[in-house]
Amino acid sequence: MTRRLPVDQSFDLDATLNGEQDFRWCRLEDGWHSGVLSGKLIHVRQCESGVEYRADSDLDALLGSYFRLDDDVAAIWCELSRRDKTIRELLKKHGRVRLRRQPDRWECVVAYICSARTSVEGIRASVEKIARAFGDRVELDGDARRTFPTVARILETSEEGLEKLELGLDKHVKMVAAARQIRDGELDLPHLSQPQVHYAEARMRLIGCYGIGPKIADCIALFALDKMAAFPVDRWVRRAMEDRYFPDGVPSDDTLVTWARDRFGEHAGYANQLLLHAQRDADNRARRGLRRTM
Repeated sequence: MTRRLPVDQSFDLDATLNGEQDFRWCRLEDGWHSGVLSGKLIHVRQCESGVEYRADSDLDALLGSYFRLDDDVAAIWCELSRRDKTIRELLKKHGRVRLRRQPDRWECVVAYICSARTSVEGIRASVEKIARAFGDRVELDGDARRTFPTVARILETSEEGLEKLELGLDKHVKMVAAARQIRDGELDLPHLSQPQVHYAEARMRLIGCYGIGPKIADCIALFALDKMAAFPVDRWVRRAMEDRYFPDGVPSDDTLVTWARDRFGEHAGYANQLLLHAQRDADNRARRGLRRTM
């Protein structure tokens, strides 16, 4: 059954799903995307009134939360535009990209543990390997995918079974370490996502986990823990900051995060994703132009 989820704000589904926030989406035909959220296989595509989707049940609430339709995006962009003229200019072309709220915080942790020294395509491949090996099969209109395995499922898997995933850089060891801390209550992701837990506290707690550094902690905080002040720094963001703010050289990542917090305020994460998307778009257009001249 096809359902429609109205969206009364600026929204670009394709650009949003092609970002680096979530790694379980793949393209189908006719503008549809296939993804697995909270154990549900969903097909989505943009329509005139917002988003239409196919699923085996009503998932309006899940998708509304996932696409952060409860955020007052217009007010957020207005505030960021007031603070920064570069953001104001970028919004003219890229203001329809949205942040997302990951429903499975554990999956988000693992995805970003797998992000170390690899590309977006590499992260997607790693997450899919884990899901195919240990997740449950779900089907929709001839499309078959796997859910992401639970903490318990990973912890009951043998070391040999995890090694066969060939994730590289001992990422399966880091995944197990995070799973144990979650099981033992040392890493309480639901608690860290509560509004009374400030970004700095959540970030510090994440960095205290084996295999989670500052950049990974910021990604988890922003995409899974509702910490809109987080400002993850990867190569795209670093390049964007150099091009637009620091032509003489970008400072250290820690200095850059502090600078961004002061510059953009409590919604620095929105500025972060706008800068990242704009930089990726500019780099992709530059590569296409180079190919045409060769």
